[in-house]
Amino acid sequence: MINKVITEKLSLELVVDVPDFIKEQLEKGDMLVKARSIHEQFLEEPWQSELAKDSKNNRLLWRHRDPENPTDRGDVFGRNLHEEVNDGFSESYLRIFGGEPGSAEDNLQKLIKKQLEAKNPIGLSKGFIKKSKNGKIYRVIALEDSITYKPACKQCTTQEVLIQMEDKDKVAQEIKKLQESLDSHKLQLEEKDKAIDEMNIMKAEYETKMKKLESNLSAKDKEVEETKNKKETLEEKLIKLSDSFISFKEETEKNKKAPLINEIFEYEQDEDLKEVYSDWSIEKLEARKEKVKGKYSAPTVETKTFEQEKLEAQKKSLEAKDLGMSALRNLTKDELKIALEIEKEDKLLYGE
Repeated sequence: MINKVITEKLSLELVVDVPDFIKEQLEKGDMLVKARSIHEQFLEEPWQSELAKDSKNNRLLWRHRDPENPTDRGDVFGRNLHEEVNDGFSESYLRIFGGEPGSAEDNLQKLIKKQLEAKNPIGLSKGFIKKSKNGKIYRVIALEDSITYKPACKQCTTQEVLIQMEDKDKVAQEIKKLQESLDSHKLQLEEKDKAIDEMNIMKAEYETKMKKLESNLSAKDKEVEETKNKKETLEEKLIKLSDSFISFKEETEKNKKAPLINEIFEYEQDEDLKEVYSDWSIEKLEARKEKVKGKYSAPTVETKTFEQEKLEAQKKSLEAKDLGMSALRNLTKDELKIALEIEKEDKLLYGE
């Protein structure tokens, strides 16, 4: 069984016309380059096509420096957005991340352009693992794509970019400066690791102190919790006592209201008002009772028509005839006057 890491060289060119299916995968400031394998069918099919599929989203590194390597750390500068096999050659579109001016990402983009201007295009190599048993491949695994100082093959054709050429010595100096900047990026990462280690030490010391404080506060926390429980129990008792008192007060007031409402009902005889009066205060009910009591107990003035008085006097007059003159003593002055008039009318109508 062979699990050897293999590196395949590729040529690199700057993409001018970005395909539509790639555009949506780019962000502002990104650079797009196209890589093409130097050798036709460097893997027997279907494994070269399988490797192309497995390469999607591969990391793009600088000189194969892995970010997870503790001794030779690097950084990720981009991604393999798409790879396929055309006429036996592997072709891939690589996204180079954009960055702030002077950043490692910005320097790498400048280096790629400068080496194209100097007609010495930068190269790219592809790392992968080929797994086989008894000489027969059963799996391929893509590892990373990596930018290299020099092109893989000077004879390989690249797409020419028409850029105004600067002085060759100046270009060479700029290229060297950019290469050194990218190499020093590793030192910056190591400094970052050192700072992280120091922070971890400080964090460990802080956690130790915190544990000690937590241990000292444990007993106090227990006391506080017990006090809190006692307080909650006392509060519950007070709430229950308050609820009981409120219920007792409401029941007492209801019992006081009942006879008042019943007494008012005796005068008004209206069932609907009983429900209304149940919400009234005792003082208001007392006032209402006095009001209805006075209203329904007041003396009434009886009014009679003259005809009614005449009939009543006539009746008394007849009674007087039957009873004798002594009955006239019970008549009032007005009644006596009316009785005499009636007597006069009877004589005229019927005679003596």
